[in-house]
Amino acid sequence: MIEKLDMDQNGQITIKGAIGNLAIIASFWEIDIDSNRYISSIELDKMKVTLTKEKNIRQSH
Repeated sequence: MIEKLDMDQNGQITIKGAIGNLAIIASFWEIDIDSNRYISSIELDKMKVTLTKEKNIRQSH
C-alpha cells in the first residue's frame, strides 16, 4: 500500500498522498504515531495489527 500512495518515493505516505485512500486519510493522525506528518511502513503495520486485534475481539463477543 505504501508504494501506491507514496508520491515522492521515499517509502512514506504524506497527507497529500493519502488523499486517494479514505481509510488512511480519516485515520492519518492516529496512524502517524511519531507525529512527523509521514506514515511509515512500520506505523502502517502497527495499525494493521491493532485493527486486526480489535476485529478479533469484537468477533469473539
